[in-house]
Amino acid sequence: MDDAWVRIKRAKEAYDRLKADVVTFRAENPRMHTVGFDHDGKGRVRLFAQIANKPPREWGLLAGDIFVELRTALDYAVYALALAHGGTDPPVDAHRLEFPICELDTQWREAIGR
Repeated sequence: MDDAWVRIKRAKEAYDRLKADVVTFRAENPRMHTVGFDHDGKGRVRLFAQIANKPPREWGLLAGDIFVELRTALDYAVYALALAHGGTDPPVDAHRLEFPICELDTQWREAIGR
C-alpha cells in the first residue's frame, strides 16, 4: 500500500498547488469578466460577457495530474490487496488488475467481475 499512499500524497501536493494558484489569481484579478447589454432600438437586447483575464492553461494539466495520481493510487491499492490475499507474487492475472471505474452504478457488478 506504500505506493498507493505515495500517489495520494502527490495528488494532494498538486491539489494544494492548484488551490493556491486559484486563490492568488482571484486576488490579482478581482474583476475577471464584465457583463453588459446592447439594445438595438427595435426591442431586441443582446447580453454579452467579456473575459478580462483567462486562467492559466497549466490549471488543466494540474487537474489532470490530480486525477491520474488518484486513479493510479486506486490501482496500486488493488494490486496490494491481491498480493496480500492471493498467495502469489506477482498475483495471478496481475496485468488485468485495476480498480473498476464506471459511469453508472448499474455497471458496477459487471466491472468488478472483469
